[in-house]
Amino acid sequence: YLAKAIAGSSGLPFMSMDASSFSNMFMGVGALKVIRFFRKARRLAREYGGAIVFIDEIDAIAGSRGGVMAQPVPGFRAMPTAHQMFMGGFGGRSSMELSTILYELDGNMERTRGERILARLYGLVGKKMPPRSWTVFTMAATNVPHAIDQALTRAGRLDRRLVVNPPDRSGRMEIISGYLRTIRTAEPAEQWLEVLADDMAGMTPAEIKMAIAS
Repeated sequence: YLAKAIAGSSGLPFMSMDASSFSNMFMGVGALKVIRFFRKARRLAREYGGAIVFIDEIDAIAGSRGGVMAQPVPGFRAMPTAHQMFMGGFGGRSSMELSTILYELDGNMERTRGERILARLYGLVGKKMPPRSWTVFTMAATNVPHAIDQALTRAGRLDRRLVVNPPDRSGRMEIISGYLRTIRTAEPAEQWLEVLADDMAGMTPAEIKMAIAS
């Protein structure tokens, strides 16, 4: 929700993916999914001046490798900058997907093949190539930030952390009220708003939605 809100406020296209969707039983398929995902994000960014990418449950493929670094695969490139944490679950067959994501993030400052050719043309006429007018802003989420591989949080990658705490009582009342307006009840449920808010102490907005829907 937070990533969508940022995209909506900025007027930029938004892409999201559950990290577990990148995993695959066949070697290399998950890495190809990562490449295609970021390739589409870059295409949108070039068209609209930027794009926001959100990867949920990033720990599913970015859990700590215990200091054993996967070998890089040259040629993978991309763009991003910031990150937020709040969901979880890690599988052990993810080093290739993680390595691919790392190289996609590192590609943020690297020029594409087309940009390198254009830079040479500018150089031939004695001019400096103008800076890139687009970027891909990447966010990710996990409930277990301590389990994330440190390589992912180095400078230039997902190097900013935003902790999202459960809403307080007044926040829960607003969230509950919003969800109640979307469903039919036998009697006005607003009269039970404060009771529901107290009963749902500590719940996240997603948990509140599930409780009301059930």
